[in-house]
Amino acid sequence: MNSSCDIIAKVVQTSPLKYRRNGELPIKFLALQDTPNEGPVKIALFGEDAQRDFNEGDVLSVTQTYRWKDTQTLSTKKSTKIEYLPQDSLILQQTGPCFNDDDFSADTTNSLGSEPEEFQIMGITSAHKYQCCPNSECRNKKLENDSCPTCKGKSLTRQTYFSAAQVVLRRSDGSYEMRKIFHTDLKLLCEMPDLNTMEEDPALYQFLTGLLPINARGLFLNGKITIMSTKRQHDR
Repeated sequence: MNSSCDIIAKVVQTSPLKYRRNGELPIKFLALQDTPNEGPVKIALFGEDAQRDFNEGDVLSVTQTYRWKDTQTLSTKKSTKIEYLPQDSLILQQTGPCFNDDDFSADTTNSLGSEPEEFQIMGITSAHKYQCCPNSECRNKKLENDSCPTCKGKSLTRQTYFSAAQVVLRRSDGSYEMRKIFHTDLKLLCEMPDLNTMEEDPALYQFLTGLLPINARGLFLNGKITIMSTKRQHDR
């Protein structure tokens, strides 16, 4: 893996927000250009950075990027910082969309359309915590047999945990579905910044069931939920 570098560049294309690792990891791609003499480069954003809003013409300062394996795509770390700069700080002629691949393709699989919808979480069937790799490049990859599948690290001394829950929800058309919700969206549903204060699965399950029912608004895309806002009914 190459050493990291900092860049200042203009956004010339953005991808839809997507999910990987069974909906656990939000990801978004940007096409960035920093000079008129060379084409744009693709950069991958993950987690909370992927969920931020970016528009064509934005000028960004991005720290600690690195080239992913032998590709021309840049990747980011958990320690990466992204800041908006004045648009006139980098003057480049707009070239329009540059990449025509699956990373930038539109999502079209929302079964009730592309608009956000109201839904209600009616029940929790299970809730658990799982240990993740603490190395920033591994993006909270779940450990398997005490080893990270990405970096192959074993007997990791620093512990990082994420949470997940299986829920029963009622969608806007009255149908019921069972879905799995992972750490980032789970924190939003709970309106709680840190779920790691509950060290045992039963405590997490009891806490979540105590919040029911939860009214929320979000998008159903590619079999995953993007939570946009929430309102717990018992708080009304």
